[in-house]
Amino acid sequence: MESHGIDSGALLRESTAAKEAGNMDGAIDLLRQFWLAVPFGSGYGVDAYVKLPMYLQQAGRRDEAWRALNELMTGYMLPTAKLNDECLPMMHSEIYDKMRLFWQREGESSLAVKYGILSHMHWMLGLHRQRRREEFRECGSRETIEAVVRPLLKKAKGVHLMSRLCDFVEAQVQRLPALDVHSVGSGVDQLVLAASH
Repeated sequence: MESHGIDSGALLRESTAAKEAGNMDGAIDLLRQFWLAVPFGSGYGVDAYVKLPMYLQQAGRRDEAWRALNELMTGYMLPTAKLNDECLPMMHSEIYDKMRLFWQREGESSLAVKYGILSHMHWMLGLHRQRRREEFRECGSRETIEAVVRPLLKKAKGVHLMSRLCDFVEAQVQRLPALDVHSVGSGVDQLVLAASH
């Protein structure tokens, strides 16, 4: 795909090649060029954009990596097309999942729990907006919620919180399509972080 004379596909390919050659700084520079050339939401999937924060984290540039993930979530969107309104929650779901992975890689699995849950909630919100009712019901079932929560708590050494956290998530699912990210995040943190101290 070309944007203003820049071959954005080549930037992605070259960044991967640079990383494989051990040139992490070069790979990161190429991905920054890609971000500038192709605004998020204009043709490429989330995977193309989350490479930058993941590479930054691998390079030991944790603060920059976290800032880039937050930038994707908050300010780097083009919510203009109708498609985006239906697909945006799915995109957010993928970014939240990378935020989960970020904290797990940092050895902060208790912090990662809320991002895993927010990822699932946003996926469900996308299903709701796309009127995929059967999938929505399935994702909101207790069985699926437990399947999402269990590995998160296992990594965070908080399996004893399983029942309480699943109850909390189930209650939030009942409120969809209304989703207050801050209150869901705070609620999960209160349960998980309080128990881990």
